[in-house]
Amino acid sequence: MTEKKIKVTCDGTDYVDYKILVPLQGDLKIISDDNLQKLKNSIIKYGFTAPAFIWKSGKKLYSIDCHQRIKALDSLFSDGYEIPDIPIVYIKAKDKKEAKEKLLHITSSYGEFTTTGLADFILDAGLDISDLEIRLSEGEFKLNLADETEEINEINYDSKLEIVVELNSENEMESLYNEMIDRGYKCTISTL
Repeated sequence: MTEKKIKVTCDGTDYVDYKILVPLQGDLKIISDDNLQKLKNSIIKYGFTAPAFIWKSGKKLYSIDCHQRIKALDSLFSDGYEIPDIPIVYIKAKDKKEAKEKLLHITSSYGEFTTTGLADFILDAGLDISDLEIRLSEGEFKLNLADETEEINEINYDSKLEIVVELNSENEMESLYNEMIDRGYKCTISTL
């Protein structure tokens, strides 16, 4: 029988029971049932892979960035999983207004993916993208991994394209973001 326990695969400056965290986002973002399941699968497979950003005000610990992961942990707990204390990192803010401003900066998307850049990244790393949801605002993203020449079926557009890549950890997200910036692409980051 498989043990139903979520692993923690990163370090934080402190560790807390996720249930004591007070959400700072409110209804700022939503997650579909399908994406919640994907996030749960990711947490089951890779563990809790990046610390949560927390703002401490008095005795309250406000969650700045991990609202969707908390929803996933709640659902996993309901499914019978044991959830250990999660790693956190404290973000300094003088008041709730500044904490919310920092939340928007953390979750804002400043850069943009390009079809070619994303394809190069995936091919270069030999990534299995079967778990990822990649959406463009127009058209579709196609990658022919079976072709020995690793040709990419590109689609040309006159308008701006958007790709949403669902990754398994904030470390993967940071790595992808940095690689795209280093290649000169405009990128945006957002969390589920």
